[in-house]
Amino acid sequence: MGVTFVTDRVISSLNSKYRKKKGATDVLSFPIGGYFLGDIVVSLDTVARQSQKLKCSVRDRTFFLIIHGLLHLLGYDHVREADWKKMRRMEEKLLHA
Repeated sequence: MGVTFVTDRVISSLNSKYRKKKGATDVLSFPIGGYFLGDIVVSLDTVARQSQKLKCSVRDRTFFLIIHGLLHLLGYDHVREADWKKMRRMEEKLLHA
């Protein structure tokens, strides 16, 4: 598994190309399969904005997004509310481990 830090411009391009969604996002996960989970891409521009809004450190927000991306690679999703709650519980568990 690899983690890459990029700008909003780069993650926006990846979001458009691979998810067909316009604009920047905070984190993207790209599963590989087999023995390798995949890759996680984090926008540091978005992390900086979110950390100010959430009143947390850039470090803490970055760590949270890496966990979030990792959970996506492990098969978690948050499309339905029940799935979001399950994923959120696991995020909290890992953050406090």
